[in-house]
Amino acid sequence: MSSNALSILIVDDDQAIRRMIGILFRKDFIAVTEAENGLEGLEAFERAQPDLVLLDHDMPVMDGVTACSRMRQVPFPVETPILMMTVHGDPATVEAAFQAGVTDYIQKPPAWAVLQRRARHLAEKCRAEKLILQLKHIEEAHLHAREQEIENAFLVGSAKIFQNIMTTVELAATARAPVLITGETGTGKNMVAKAIHHHPGSTRGEFISLNCAAIPESLIEAELFGVEKGAYTGAVSRRKGAFELAHGGTLFLDEIGEMPLALQTKLLAILEDGIVKRLGGEERIPVDVRIIAATNVAPDLAVRQGKLRGDLFYRLNVIGIHLPPLRERREDIPVLCRHFTRKLAPARETEVPAGELELLGKYPFPGNVRELRNIIERCLILQPSGPIFPSRLLPAELTTGDGMLLPLLASTPAGLLNEVRTLEEVERDHIQFVYNKLEKNQTRTARALGLALSTLKRKLKEVGVE
Repeated sequence: MSSNALSILIVDDDQAIRRMIGILFRKDFIAVTEAENGLEGLEAFERAQPDLVLLDHDMPVMDGVTACSRMRQVPFPVETPILMMTVHGDPATVEAAFQAGVTDYIQKPPAWAVLQRRARHLAEKCRAEKLILQLKHIEEAHLHAREQEIENAFLVGSAKIFQNIMTTVELAATARAPVLITGETGTGKNMVAKAIHHHPGSTRGEFISLNCAAIPESLIEAELFGVEKGAYTGAVSRRKGAFELAHGGTLFLDEIGEMPLALQTKLLAILEDGIVKRLGGEERIPVDVRIIAATNVAPDLAVRQGKLRGDLFYRLNVIGIHLPPLRERREDIPVLCRHFTRKLAPARETEVPAGELELLGKYPFPGNVRELRNIIERCLILQPSGPIFPSRLLPAELTTGDGMLLPLLASTPAGLLNEVRTLEEVERDHIQFVYNKLEKNQTRTARALGLALSTLKRKLKEVGVE
């Protein structure tokens, strides 16, 4: 029988019922596996990974409700539909079955035509979801192959500090310990997380990414831990959370300092015992997930400000990786420019002149490597022939009329040059200075600083600017 045929698992202690159902589906070239009790059914379920389970309610050794509940703990990528067959039609029995995870139920003795139609519909739906997931994985693999060389420019560099980072990445890849990545926006925290996950020495599995700052506080718990049907208005079906989806792989929590403190407490508990519970549910679900967290705010500052639990910080910071801003590894700018021009326009022969590289070396790049990549990409579009001149596309507020960079100290507020200040203080004052200089226009300020508008708004709020 073709491996593409639908597959059904029949779990029933009545041999006659199993034989009749088997005949019913095998004539349609559907692969049938049989088990005579819930325990055998659970073993066959894990082994065969069927498109549908036909599950009897009353069985010896392990009843259907228990078997269904155990089957739902098996972390298949696509949830297998379970059609329960029962002689009991009372509401309490039906409710208990649905609570255990049954997809649908049919009373015994079944009308064979009805059973055949409903079972085939559920099995075909499951097989379609599996095929969609396979196609998605193939598409993602091709997309990853196309984009990886461009994206991994965040991991290109010759500076000694950056080489030390790559050594730590390799060490982190072979361990299952939590990793905390720190660094400014645009330094490549997401790429470092992917590099750890995809490293040959790392365990495979899904790479699930969740930006804690991009999800409303009211929804982030459901995104992380999943939700049971009926847990709240609009929860029309059971849904797995990020932890279950990342089982056996990596969960990347970006902007961990934006996670509500109550959820940070739950995250700490999961790191300790490896157990999650879906929103609105009581089932304890074991998960094996490597946690990689990231933040663009200094963790010690976030702890002092009460945004990050100190115990969670220490639990995540088993392996710490700090990504330096581009202005601290300016010697990598030429190699990054060559990399971007080669990968973004492989058919074009072009270069960034030496004079341009010198100018770029004087620019602070508040958006870091991401900003440099975007500037190079715009140059390749707007300057379609010959060498490209990135300085002409730098923020107008920071250049003279002919594209030459203004002296960097010209944008420094008076009185700050003789002080020894933390990077956070310099960043805060620089943002406020540029914001006031540009007449408190948030869009122009975000563009001048190379920040996303949402990031600028958050940073302004942090310093008390409404």
